[in-house]
Amino acid sequence: LTGRATLRGIYLTETCFDMTPQALELDDGGVNHTIRPSDIEVTVEKDGVISGIIRFEAISRRKRRRVIYVSARYFVSYHVEGGCDQVMAELFLDSVGKLAAYPYFRALVGSLVAQAGTRVPALPILTFQPRSVQYAAD
Repeated sequence: LTGRATLRGIYLTETCFDMTPQALELDDGGVNHTIRPSDIEVTVEKDGVISGIIRFEAISRRKRRRVIYVSARYFVSYHVEGGCDQVMAELFLDSVGKLAAYPYFRALVGSLVAQAGTRVPALPILTFQPRSVQYAAD
């Protein structure tokens, strides 16, 4: 499927940003990030177009207190030569679609945090590679 798919577009459709005043504190307590991609709503059209809505959430905590929350929803669309079924489309968008949309979310978070005037480390980079052999086996 990956060899037959062509990206049609990735579009930001919704965003939310929330920051507490504690995010501006310059203590050296460090910030921990939690990133959550949510379920993907996938649509398969007869002409070989598959599309999905992918939502990401990033929560930044300092000393276990939530100081920054960012969520965004992206519409991702591909054309698949020869088409595909619903199960394959869901699997494809769950792996490739998320990975394609994530850099946009990462840049959005970086931009919003910078505009807010706080210093928070960049979100991590996502990859296809498993964390360990055991993780891949599970």
